[in-house]
Amino acid sequence: PPVRTQLLGNVPNPFNPQTRIRFQLAEAGHARVTIYDVTGRLVRMLVDEQRTAGENSITWQGRDDSGRRVSSGAYYVRLETDGLVDHRKIMMLK
Repeated sequence: PPVRTQLLGNVPNPFNPQTRIRFQLAEAGHARVTIYDVTGRLVRMLVDEQRTAGENSITWQGRDDSGRRVSSGAYYVRLETDGLVDHRKIMMLK
């Protein structure tokens, strides 16, 4: 089947202390992957760069942009590309 641009399941989920966030792109281009808390506050920018088509991944260490460990709870991963936004809920358990 043709590859579509989307977030894939992170491994593991729930996680502690880190998780691998997987996503695929139908074609090469700019991708942005960010983590938000349940209030909508930006926690961490993981990717903001050109990526190749196909499956890509990045490891999130469970830290915010300042390097502090985040607390247990739900977070949202957001993938943005040209013309597409996808998001997925993930869980940090301590």
